[in-house]
Amino acid sequence: MTININNKLFYLLAGAAVGVLFAPKSGQEMRTELSDKVDDLKATLQKKVQDNHITEDVGNTVKSVMERGRNVASIGRQRINESVEAGRRKFNESLESFDRDDISSR
Repeated sequence: MTININNKLFYLLAGAAVGVLFAPKSGQEMRTELSDKVDDLKATLQKKVQDNHITEDVGNTVKSVMERGRNVASIGRQRINESVEAGRRKFNESLESFDRDDISSR
């Protein structure tokens, strides 16, 4: 059985809740201790994120996705422009054909 981060976080919070219920300390002491533990946990988490280069990986992924999005948008714009231009040419050809037919019928 694997325990993922969500499970670990749940167990941590459940343990903290049980500890608070049965703790022989005053409210102020308990709040101070919990605050210190949260600060330690935060520092540990930040260190792990930095050590594992998670921030860089996420940044690189975001940049890659944005670049691909720009490329897709550029290709889309190009295809729309080509389609509009083809439509204009066809419209102009049909006008010219209409004018020729109109002139020859007179």
